Formats: sequence, structure tokens, C-alpha cells
Amino acid sequence: MQKIVSKYAVAAHLALLTVSPLFLFPFCSSSVIGMVILNLTCLAALWVLMEPSRRRHEMLHDARYRLVDDTLKDPLFWVLVLASLLACARWLNGGIAMAYDAENRVWFVREAFASWFPGSMKDCGKMEFAAVPAVCVIVMGVRHALGKSARVSFLFMCSLLGALAAIAAAMAVKCGAVNALSATKIDYIKPSFAGSIFAVLSMCGVVSLSGAANLEWRRLGILFSLGIGATAAGAFFFSPPAALVAQVAAFSIVFIFSLVWTSLNTHGAAIAKVLVFTAIAAVFAVAIVAFLAPDELVAARLDAIQSFDLFPKNFVPRRDMLNSIAQRTWLAHPWLGSGISTFPLDVRFDGTEGLWSIVSSRQTSAIGAWWTILAERGIIGALMLALPLAFLLVYIAMRLGGIISHKSFLPGFALGLIVLALAICESFIDCSFLRPDALMLVAALLAVAASSLAKERKDPVQPGKGD
Repeated sequence: MQKIVSKYAVAAHLALLTVSPLFLFPFCSSSVIGMVILNLTCLAALWVLMEPSRRRHEMLHDARYRLVDDTLKDPLFWVLVLASLLACARWLNGGIAMAYDAENRVWFVREAFASWFPGSMKDCGKMEFAAVPAVCVIVMGVRHALGKSARVSFLFMCSLLGALAAIAAAMAVKCGAVNALSATKIDYIKPSFAGSIFAVLSMCGVVSLSGAANLEWRRLGILFSLGIGATAAGAFFFSPPAALVAQVAAFSIVFIFSLVWTSLNTHGAAIAKVLVFTAIAAVFAVAIVAFLAPDELVAARLDAIQSFDLFPKNFVPRRDMLNSIAQRTWLAHPWLGSGISTFPLDVRFDGTEGLWSIVSSRQTSAIGAWWTILAERGIIGALMLALPLAFLLVYIAMRLGGIISHKSFLPGFALGLIVLALAICESFIDCSFLRPDALMLVAALLAVAASSLAKERKDPVQPGKGD
């Protein structure tokens, strides 16, 4: 019983932390979501410390000691601690706001409490502060507290919980919830789409199904199908047409790679099960869209994809104008940026008359993650986002430098790199992968990728057989 708890309870808690924002975005404000993430981070960290997966012949206290020792020796942990401190500073230094000078009759931007320190709009830094410690707990947990089968269960639980979140969000759309309906509008006024995360979770379901076939798990097939199908429906609800095309391409690559790997590492019946349960997943996806999606939403998505008219009217000039404002903002605040969520103020004060004819006054960010990062976070903030990614890629490269064992979980490795490529591509047309749930999920999948390549162990040389 203890082994089952250490194997799967930690994976379930890490998965719940990773997916939790998707349950809340149709109903709650960002401040509430940030508080939930902080509470779940503490709970997941406790589970990681108390019940890490045990290796062969390892006692529980040995596993705990190994986890703490490996974590403290991991440079990535200290980078994430530094990023957490920076995010905390931005949150606490949150006095940026629009103010009115009655004497001179002008509007102006009130600076943060400490103008020489990283800042944010009032009450807007909590989400990022909550997300960075969550990333730290998830990445360290996946790297040091989960074994191979536990990582497969982590992907499965992420997909299944994402399916429940997708169904809840779709029902909210059906019932007319304001936040949920707003999330289905693809007008790029708020170019951050939950559908990108649902699409990635659908790929997690495919990879976990392949891993389950390899581990000979039984009696969970329908749950795998639900995870894949419902999250795919969530992607259809909440993704722009251009992103949907990229997501389908990424999903196809992940599916083909997983199917080939399964065929090479399992018997023929396992391949048939993967195909059957994937087909059932497609039925789930179609059923959820058919019963819960408004007719106008389905028609708009299908018409855009069939006609290949993937972007709204004036998309390119809007993107260029907004990105030019972000560029000027970054040049004015090159190191620390103007502050988290301050781009709407930059648009108001830097927008030209021609801009307002095609851009909404409610625009929340530039159309593209790259200039948004530099404008609001500066070079230092961009480095804090890039350094953990660089460390994870270095770990992957180090694993590739050795001889890969037959025990390696190659679909998990491929998933991390394909999702990273998808995030890079989407970042040219939206800011979806700057969402806290996206940052947590991508970091988790890169940690899974780095841990999925098992090195071939050399047998010790026996006496008398060395030469």
C-alpha cells in the first residue's frame, strides 16, 4: 500500500496543481486563481517531500534523503528560487496604475512604490508569483520524486483532470457564463487562449496511453479516451483557428511517434487497443462539441479552417502596431520592463489615431509573446523565463550524450520537445503560453522529457574477466 501511495498519490497531486487553473478560469478572477495555486503548491510540496517514489531496495527514509539531496544539488532549483523571489518582488511592488492630476487636468501613469525595482499593475502580480513556485515544485517533483510508471500516471492524471476541466468549461459556455463565453471569442483583444493548454493535455493523454500499453495497465481504457477526447474538445472551444491548425499538426506527430514506439515495444494487441481507444476519444470529442458548443461557435471555427481564413480582419496591421508600441516600451525600460500587465496603459498613452480605428481600447497585450515579455518584464524578466528552459534543455542534451537504454520512455521525451516547438510557434501570434497553467504544464513536460531517457548501465567487471 505504501508503494502505491508513493507512486501515484504524488503524481496525482502534481497533476492537480498543474491543471487547477483550467477548472477556475471560466468562473474566477486571476487573484482567486493565484491564491488557489499557492495553496495547492504547498500541499503538493508536502506530498513530494513525504512520499517520493522509491527505487528498488530503497526504504522511504532513503527516498526522502535522496530527494532532498538531489534537489539541493540541482542548479535548476536555485534558478527557480531566484525567479520566485523576482516574481514576489513584482507582486509586492504593485502600485502602477492610471491616475488623474486634477491641477493640470491630465492623466498620467503612477509609478510603482519603488520605481527602481521590478513592478506590476495593482493586484496583477499575484498570478505570476503563484505560478513560479508552482513550477519549481512541479519540476523538482517530476525530476526527483517520480519513477517511470509514476510519470506515466502523471501524464494520465493531467489529461483526465484536464478533461473534467474542459467539460466544466464547455458546460459554462452552454449556460452562458460571462467569462467562459468571453474565452471562446477569438478577437485577439486578450490574445491568451486556454485552448492551447487543452490541446497539450490531449497529447499528454496519447502519450500516457502508449505508456500504459507498455506497462500493461488494464481497465483504464475508457478513462484514457475521455482524457484525450474531452481535452481535444476543449481545444476546439477555446483556440483560434490558426492555433488549431498548429495543434492538430503537433497532435498528429505525437500520435504517430507514440504508435510506432508502441508497435516496437509491445505486442500486436496493445497497438490495436491504442487505436481503438483513440477512436473512442474522437467520438467523445465530437459528442462534447455537438451537445455543448453553440452552433455559431462551431460554424465560425469550421468556416475559418475550411476557407483557410485563419485570422480576424486587420490582424497583421493590428499586430504590427501593437508590437511597435511594445518595442518602444521596452526601449524605454530595457532591463526591468514597464511592469506586469501594464501594456494596456502603454497602448493608451502611446497609441496613435490610426491605431484606435482598428484596435480596441480593451487590448491587454501585444499580439505575440516575445514583445510582451520584453515590454513588461525587460531583459532580466526574459532571462528568468529563459534560464529554467535552458537548464531543462541542457539536461535533455546530457541524456542524449550517452547510450539510451531500452527502458527509455521515448514518447515522453518527444512530447516535451514537440510541445516546446508548438509553444514557440504559437508565441508569434498569441500569448497563450505566458498563462500560468501553460508555464506549469510546459515546464512539467520538459522535465518529463529530461527524465524519460534512461542511461544504459554498464555491468561491473567480474574478477578474471576484465581482459
